[in-house]
Amino acid sequence: MNRKYLFLIVIVLLISIVAVNYTNIIFSNNRIVKTDTYKNDLKYTRVNELYNNNFYDNKDEFVFDLNINNYYLKQQSIDPCLMEQIEFHIVKPGETLWSIANKHRINIDTLIGANNIDNMNRIKPGDSLVILPVKGLLYKIGPGETIDTLVKKYGIDTDTIRKANNILTGEEVEVNRLVLIPGAKPEFGYRDRLEKMLIAPVSGRISSYYGMRWGRIHEGVDYAVNTGTSIRAAGAGRVVFSGWSNGYGYAVIIEHRKGLRTLYAHNSKLLVSTGEWVERNEVISKSGNTGNSTGPHLHFEVQINSRAVNPLNYLR
Repeated sequence: MNRKYLFLIVIVLLISIVAVNYTNIIFSNNRIVKTDTYKNDLKYTRVNELYNNNFYDNKDEFVFDLNINNYYLKQQSIDPCLMEQIEFHIVKPGETLWSIANKHRINIDTLIGANNIDNMNRIKPGDSLVILPVKGLLYKIGPGETIDTLVKKYGIDTDTIRKANNILTGEEVEVNRLVLIPGAKPEFGYRDRLEKMLIAPVSGRISSYYGMRWGRIHEGVDYAVNTGTSIRAAGAGRVVFSGWSNGYGYAVIIEHRKGLRTLYAHNSKLLVSTGEWVERNEVISKSGNTGNSTGPHLHFEVQINSRAVNPLNYLR
């Protein structure tokens, strides 16, 4: 056989092997066929990985994987759910959040909520923004929450939420999973973000700030305080969770108003109960070293529409 043809055959075989293996990587080593339920470790996981910055170095790689996923879904005649239709928009010179929202036929609160934008005047050319396929909300499942929690909270029926995220009937959602809730209006809108309505929960040195830490996003600020230090409510509100949560240890979550919550983690003692109303500056717990903790401290989060933002942008 001519060496030239033999060489071409080898190249074709190598490309085929690489393509098959890459497909398996994309789909978590489970190649998709028409009979598969297509629910595990696919797009929704990629979205979580993107937001937590613990898989992709940049959004371009993430978008590339999404395009590969969508290509193979179409090849197998599988319609992607709404969560799998999330796209990205690269900001161009002269664009504003309002013009981008109008271009993609979503409202400004959907755009700001999907991207956790604290300052609407800081977007610049080259920034990459998450674009939801419909008006709605990206919601991060918190401790003690289920699909039924979202149904009651936003008045969206169970089937709509499950279909939008390819969650099977009876399938439970794990804490920290991102889900797309079609039609849900962000309870904390862009005008609300202009107000600084919270106080620091404790007086102490900040040992770790919000942002990248150890290869992933640290979703709050850590106050270095001794075990037993009094922790105070950053604002008045209703306690929606008080108990043990994996990772957080003994934790308290307060809802100050719809769409705005604060979380206090790694406590040694809880002084309030779920359902109780607390006032700003009221002592709610004693700091500690419970859960995934490397030493006594308070981990403090501010959550807007269920997802963590930089707390320092909301403190007086």
